[in-house]
Amino acid sequence: MSEKIQNKILQKVNNKQIALGIRVSSSTEEVIEIAGRMGLDFVYLDAQHSPFTLPEIEKYCRLSQSFDLTTMIRLPDGERTTILNYLDRGANVIQIPDLQTAEEAKKYIKYTYFGPIGIRSATSLRTAMQIPEPANRKNLYDFVNKNTLILPQLESITAFNNLDSILKVDGINFFSGGPEDIAQSMGFPGEPQHPEVLKAFSKACEKVRSSGKFMMEDVIEMISVNDLIIKEAGDLLKKHGRTPNWSL
Repeated sequence: MSEKIQNKILQKVNNKQIALGIRVSSSTEEVIEIAGRMGLDFVYLDAQHSPFTLPEIEKYCRLSQSFDLTTMIRLPDGERTTILNYLDRGANVIQIPDLQTAEEAKKYIKYTYFGPIGIRSATSLRTAMQIPEPANRKNLYDFVNKNTLILPQLESITAFNNLDSILKVDGINFFSGGPEDIAQSMGFPGEPQHPEVLKAFSKACEKVRSSGKFMMEDVIEMISVNDLIIKEAGDLLKKHGRTPNWSL
């Protein structure tokens, strides 16, 4: 390998551009290859709500990188072993669910980065393959640290109440939401569009941005394979005079 594997989401952010990607929730190499050949920037794999195994994740990370795609993975949780397992499979961006406190944020940084930033265990072959000369461990760790991104989800009223202290934690500059879980935490299960939920989330987003940090939608945009299938199937049924039996 002659080139280092750059984090294309970070490249776009640094150039004040929007990274474009595709969200994959089912096991398919073809979707990833199409995304790469089309010229998208990243692939998003949901390992929290989809049945991906770690061997599959590594396979998809390898395939994504072969097509110059950054791999963003939504993790099942924020445990140290979970973070390490997915980073070692080749993830460039990790979305960690349900961040609630500044103490948790500090732990995520510690578990995600090599020293001197953190204490990430060294290292997998997949990680070592990200630069041409992995034997130079200092260069490897510096490069991986610079190209790894944590993107926690703020998806509870607890997180919103602790947001001031969370935003003071150095090393996490990007956040995302979780409307369904926010609604549940506020006593409105199944009502993510409830006015109180929307108001609380809007206020949290405003606070994040006013601190100089970003929400996920500020820096990336993606299409969902499942959403496209549902839309196209619905359009096909309607074209032939039939009503879709199901939709999200």
